[in-house]
Amino acid sequence: VSHLGIHTQAYRPAVVFINGEYWGIYNIREQFDGWYFATRYDVDIDEVVTLEGPEGRVKAGKPEDNIPYLEMVEFVKKNVNSGTINNPDVYAKINTLIDIDNFINYFASEIFFCNLDWPQRNIGFWRIKTETYNPDAPYGYDGRWRCMLFDVDYGFGLWGYSAEKNLLDHTAGA
Repeated sequence: VSHLGIHTQAYRPAVVFINGEYWGIYNIREQFDGWYFATRYDVDIDEVVTLEGPEGRVKAGKPEDNIPYLEMVEFVKKNVNSGTINNPDVYAKINTLIDIDNFINYFASEIFFCNLDWPQRNIGFWRIKTETYNPDAPYGYDGRWRCMLFDVDYGFGLWGYSAEKNLLDHTAGA
């Protein structure tokens, strides 16, 4: 899904021997941390925020760096509950807070994978800190929240669920 603009973790399997003793096959995997995004976007690590979980726990950044995320969640909830989410002005505002195409591609991918360990767990967001949304900035530099894909081990029928499982209902109830 990386071709959809969703960040994924590169990995490489490695056969591990310690002092000549076979320890098995390990997956060497990139970490979704501040360095991951700082190196990809050539920014200072202090400019990167990564969050984990639907509640937006800060993984990289300062403790208060999740406030814009929490405010965005409340704004969306308020407009969903009031029925104004379809208002073009509301949609335009949401589009300044989150990369909607990234969000759609990410959610569609997780639903397609039938990942039952999501979205209540294994969901993460990132952004490069900016004071305001910059629509003319290159991809990733505009200050909007984007999703990152990781830990889809519970997908692809691990627990006997197939494409027939209605993961949309599962997701909506999370």
